[in-house]
Amino acid sequence: MMNPAHFKALKARHVAGILLAAWVVMTGCSPAVTGSKLTRPTADAGAIRPGLAVLYFDDFYKSIYTMPSGKTAVRDGKPGPPIPFLNHRFGTGPVFGSGKMQGVGLQLTGFINFAVPGKYLFKAQSNDGIQIFIQDKMVINDPYVHSDRFSAIATVEVDRSGWYPFKALYFQRKGTAMIELYWQAPGETEFRIVPAAAFGHVPAAPY
Repeated sequence: MMNPAHFKALKARHVAGILLAAWVVMTGCSPAVTGSKLTRPTADAGAIRPGLAVLYFDDFYKSIYTMPSGKTAVRDGKPGPPIPFLNHRFGTGPVFGSGKMQGVGLQLTGFINFAVPGKYLFKAQSNDGIQIFIQDKMVINDPYVHSDRFSAIATVEVDRSGWYPFKALYFQRKGTAMIELYWQAPGETEFRIVPAAAFGHVPAAPY
């Protein structure tokens, strides 16, 4: 029998998903996430290694909200080599090291480095769904099946430079696939791919 607290959490996620789906249908895109403020780096730079830790999940997801999370993700996920950065147009080829061209989800965890404080703008281009979290704050939210498209632009205010917790959730259902993450750093006038040097993970750290 399902734990009542677990059932309540699943129900809340489902309701949130339905409401967001209605928004997407009416507007054609996910709502922007703005105003996230980061105040304190939480990682020791000396312990960080390049790339993001990854877990793969085999299923034909229609939504990020139906992917495993928490302890279930750790239990069911298949680990692979770290992912250097998010600048990949897979076409109909395998998604990273999953060995699968469709019916795959993934969870990327680690840290992102903000070299200077200030206002950063983010956007992602994906096919299919994607969510990005920085220091547990949702930054990008485009969680359902869709063709190649950009997310809404998000604003992140960084008070102090350093490494901050980072998580990305993504799935590829059928057809072609892509995942790209862009930022516009303080003082810059154009978006560019977040470079590999900005991503890191602590080996064997819990997800």
